[in-house]
Amino acid sequence: MAGDAAYSWCQDCKKWVPAEEMNYFDGHRVCTWCMEGTKPPRDFVYDPHHEKTQCIFCDSYNTIEQKPNLGTFKCNDCGEVFKLF
Repeated sequence: MAGDAAYSWCQDCKKWVPAEEMNYFDGHRVCTWCMEGTKPPRDFVYDPHHEKTQCIFCDSYNTIEQKPNLGTFKCNDCGEVFKLF
């Protein structure tokens, strides 16, 4: 289908960029623009909360996973502990 493209999330600029512009090294994902020290185009989607878990009580993204095998998280803002299934 025309217009379909794969995108990857850049850990530096926190934007979804075309997968062919992504560089992988030492466990990091960095887009070509960030590696070159330039700004990615404005039309890429900025997603600062990618790979973060939002608290179900106060909506904060300031959470820490307590027991990775069980999906238990603690919110550093409201102090509540919650589990995701």
